[in-house]
Amino acid sequence: MNTIQRARTRLAKQGERGAGLVEYLFLTALIGVVCMVAVTFFGNANNSSMQKSADTLGGKTTAMVP
Repeated sequence: MNTIQRARTRLAKQGERGAGLVEYLFLTALIGVVCMVAVTFFGNANNSSMQKSADTLGGKTTAMVP
């Protein structure tokens, strides 16, 4: 294999690696956006149950005292 063919092969592999990185970054960004939308959408509905859990873990009790 001559030098030019080796250089072309090396450049082709580097281009594929860069394309894979870009695809990975897009996928990671998409997952992040979906998570933010889900938290925003379901956040208001789950606020009271999350607050009860936080109060319980924090030592606050919501039991009624006579």
